[in-house]
Amino acid sequence: MTALQDCLSRLDGKPELTADDALTLRRIIFGGDDAVSLEEAEALIRLNADAGVPSPEWRALFIEALTDFTVHQQEPNGYVDEAKAGWLAGAVSRDGCAREDEIDLLVHVLEQADSAPASLSAFVLAQIKAAILARAAGGITGADVERLRLVLFAVGGASNIAVTRDEADALFDLNDAAQGAANAVTWADFFARAVGNSVLYAPTWQAPSAEDELKLEAELADNSGFFKGFKALLNPKEAAALIQSPHESFYSEEQKRNLADAALEAAAEVVTAEEAAWLIERIDRDGVFDAAERGLVAFIVANARSFDPAFKPLADRLAGAVPVAAEFAAARDTAPRATFGRRAAS
Repeated sequence: MTALQDCLSRLDGKPELTADDALTLRRIIFGGDDAVSLEEAEALIRLNADAGVPSPEWRALFIEALTDFTVHQQEPNGYVDEAKAGWLAGAVSRDGCAREDEIDLLVHVLEQADSAPASLSAFVLAQIKAAILARAAGGITGADVERLRLVLFAVGGASNIAVTRDEADALFDLNDAAQGAANAVTWADFFARAVGNSVLYAPTWQAPSAEDELKLEAELADNSGFFKGFKALLNPKEAAALIQSPHESFYSEEQKRNLADAALEAAAEVVTAEEAAWLIERIDRDGVFDAAERGLVAFIVANARSFDPAFKPLADRLAGAVPVAAEFAAARDTAPRATFGRRAAS
């Protein structure tokens, strides 16, 4: 029996998991050289689920340890494959619904991952949505908004920092369900920017595949890749050859990529007929043109290069609507600033 297995066994059935329990487990998991096994990870999840009163320190340890197991304890580091994603989803939803601390674990995994399957992002978003709808009368809280922000704009998310159509539909569903509830002041601003992202933004970078990442790491390990140029600087003959190499071709390829990225971004900033039809249908679905939806239309009008004529009635309706609600104006002043997922420098 390993030290971790012994510790988990001794804690099993304990009515309260304390800060001391978390510290003991932390020293075992992060203080030794032994990797956490699949069986030990599953035992930790069961122990947490069965605990009566876990302390904040235990909650933090639970999230960190299982994030480390899921994201960093495999090759390449930072890549979550379909098998590991499927295991995690099944482990935290044995009864169909993840607990609050398990949802925070799922969110943290996407935050820390360089790449994760779209299926995991969809599962995490569905769990957050289900938790909110289960208490719809209480509205969407500030903590809900922050969880949604982290998932939708996670580098390891479904489409890098871009918001997908399915994710935008989920936000509309939540906004419709929370109509009239005491929602957080940050909700309307977040909704407008996130759904606006799905319409006006196209990602120009994606993490390399796991295979390409492993290949790059192998090249760096044997000094045959990136560091070759630095080594050449120590050898006059190699340095001369490096100086005479066709740098123009490198810059030409880089320029082509930049131009292609700029063209992709410009095309995304045009509201197409299909996007206009989708926006009209979603906004009109519940028959209410609320503050979050008015903020969305205002965001698109302000940021789109152009839009299909079908979108004009929405823009006209915005101009004729009552001023944007106070809660939306307050959110613009107090919410963490993020345009297309990028936080402003603090």
